[in-house]
Amino acid sequence: MDWKDVIEAASSAVAMLTVGLVYLLAAWLRTRIKNETLLYALDAASKAAHDAVLAAEQTLRPQVSEALKDGHLDASEAAALKKAALGFARDQLGPKGMAMLTSGIGGAEQVLSAQIEAWLFQLKADGTISRGADDDTEETGISEVASLAPGKGAL
Repeated sequence: MDWKDVIEAASSAVAMLTVGLVYLLAAWLRTRIKNETLLYALDAASKAAHDAVLAAEQTLRPQVSEALKDGHLDASEAAALKKAALGFARDQLGPKGMAMLTSGIGGAEQVLSAQIEAWLFQLKADGTISRGADDDTEETGISEVASLAPGKGAL
């Protein structure tokens, strides 16, 4: 065996090693891009849910007050309010954002619903939105749905 054979064997080994490293780098980049895309989509979903809760508080307050005149919120009224809040979030997120969430975790609607409930709780706790019937004011906010529809989620 001469130096030519050694160099040929070494170059073949380096070529195989390079191909393997390029494959690993490509796999790492695909995973990294997917993770970054999912993080971006989740952040956008959280912002959309936050804005949806605030929008629902402002635009649906008369609807909630009217629904509560008889002292309770029935299932169809609670479902309508939840649908409206999800619609606000869905519209803000847009088709591309919904597709990113669906491809990343599969349940865009569930993520938005959970985010809306989390933001509703947080905004009620810090006083940004009214607490509804237990608030000091006479006004009833969208957050009243949480206390009147147990087991149905916050909206």
